[in-house]
Amino acid sequence: VALSDDERTLFVGAPLDGASSHGAVYIFHYNETLGWTAAGKLGAPDGVELDHFGGSLDVSGDHLAVAAYRTNDMAFDSGSLYMFARQGDGTWSQTQKINLADGASSDLFGNILRLEGDLLVASTVTRDIDGFADQGLVHTFQRDPASGHWLDLVPLTAHDGSPADYYGSALALAGNRLAVGAY
Repeated sequence: VALSDDERTLFVGAPLDGASSHGAVYIFHYNETLGWTAAGKLGAPDGVELDHFGGSLDVSGDHLAVAAYRTNDMAFDSGSLYMFARQGDGTWSQTQKINLADGASSDLFGNILRLEGDLLVASTVTRDIDGFADQGLVHTFQRDPASGHWLDLVPLTAHDGSPADYYGSALALAGNRLAVGAY
């Protein structure tokens, strides 16, 4: 679930929605007279069964990040992020799909994510690092204002990481500050 900055648009993820369980994000608008009313539904145009589209999401300004953390684009359950932008008429359109170039099996990329302005962070909590199983990694992205594309920056991991840390299992992002939780 994510609430827009103006508190008038609500996004509700339904990762197993639909007959084939592709997943969806439902959009609701708030009106002083009517309260919350359905305003639309987003899906992954390339979605397949059990992708878990909408399993994690966040909104900031005119940008929405939606994870489908069980896609198999790079490897089994490697995960993908779908980026949307609010259009002038208030609708939301997909602008980019992000896959990790080094996506590994069972990464679950994006199962935890946060979006703040032009900064996006997303976890791969089950990523193996230097032989440590499930140490975890947090990926950072910056939106290029000229192109509107989200560019992959340097990934973050714990300098003192160990097996089963699940680094990135909790994320808090405010301004330029990021807090990362691990087990």
